[in-house]
Amino acid sequence: MLHGKIELNSEGQKLTVNKMLKHSILKWISAAVWPFSIAYYFMKKEMVYDRYLKISVRDKISEV
Repeated sequence: MLHGKIELNSEGQKLTVNKMLKHSILKWISAAVWPFSIAYYFMKKEMVYDRYLKISVRDKISEV
């Protein structure tokens, strides 16, 4: 059976603990200014903190 999963990458590499921590902190800040965050997302189709940290999401399919 195939299960779809996602994997976060930064510049082609898996996220480091440091980047994960920064990502979490920036998500909290973004939630505090959510009107700006939502407007930016609708214009650019990506979140501000993902662009700043150069994080991309890709599908990762694994067999289970």
